[in-house]
Amino acid sequence: MKRFFSFLCFAFLLSCVERIDFPVGEPEEIVVVDGTFSASNGEKTIRLSRTMQVNRQVDLPIEGANVFVEDDQGLQISYSETQPGVYKTDGIADTERQYRLYAELPDGRTISSNYQSVPDSFSIEEITTLDTLTTFLNENGNDQRLRALEFFAKAKNTNVENDLFLRFRYETVYQVLETKCGPFHNPKACYFYNDERAFAINLIEIDSDASEVEFETLVLRRKIDYKLTEIFALDLSLLSYNKEEYDYWKNLKNLFDQEGNINDVNPARLLGNVKSNDGTEILGQFAVVGESRKIKIVGNADFPTQRLPFCGVAGNLPWPLPDECCSCEGLKGASLLKPDYWP
Repeated sequence: MKRFFSFLCFAFLLSCVERIDFPVGEPEEIVVVDGTFSASNGEKTIRLSRTMQVNRQVDLPIEGANVFVEDDQGLQISYSETQPGVYKTDGIADTERQYRLYAELPDGRTISSNYQSVPDSFSIEEITTLDTLTTFLNENGNDQRLRALEFFAKAKNTNVENDLFLRFRYETVYQVLETKCGPFHNPKACYFYNDERAFAINLIEIDSDASEVEFETLVLRRKIDYKLTEIFALDLSLLSYNKEEYDYWKNLKNLFDQEGNINDVNPARLLGNVKSNDGTEILGQFAVVGESRKIKIVGNADFPTQRLPFCGVAGNLPWPLPDECCSCEGLKGASLLKPDYWP
């Protein structure tokens, strides 16, 4: 009888369960800004995009915008769109002026940042490498060894007159060279940009009472594999920020460095210094920076650990030969755009 009564109760509870459908609206698209302007030579870049669904890893680029930096005298320097959502200029900041971002979006809105002065730059003296063997616990709790090449930046300034707020930023590129696949095949090279997530947010603060400052810091660690064997380049910049724009990166670093305890910062949208004329939310940041740059190019001859290139070498080709060794564009992320500094 007790079993029968229990069965009736269970059946009654099931009959009371109703499906509830929650309304799901269109995903909110928010403009994201990422850009800098400086007094250094070379191209300056501003990226404009829109956020997509949570499960999408790539934002939608904003094409067809009119993008400028504007100084405190009203002079505008225009950025040209070189690829979807990517705007560039060769303009150079005047250290006696202040600058802001101003852009006209295709939907009719305008966005702008605060005016910022041009901070002092801090020179990168050199980039060195070290072939290392690291032992760590993998996700199964077992010891695992990793051969890696570590990149260290040495920086120096002999006359620090103002407080400095520094961040390292870098781009990586590696090359895959095709092998000869027939009498009429001319092997070409493909280039792969920024194939891994940034190693860390590397921030440094220096007080103005330090007359001479020199430091060395780890900026990148890469597993030694075929990506390092032909030609691999680290294009490293040391950016100097105004305090307000530097604090944006400090807050972002705090979010990334959390360890999952009660004292962690609550995740939220990290607003920057860009505003819209209609009051809608804008993510990201535009910063006027001091900038120094150094490029380090390495290959197998530059470190002891040896690995074969993706397509091997003459007399030692992989078997079976990957199709991509005859047409490297088939590899994920491949580009035929060669960096202007490539050997």
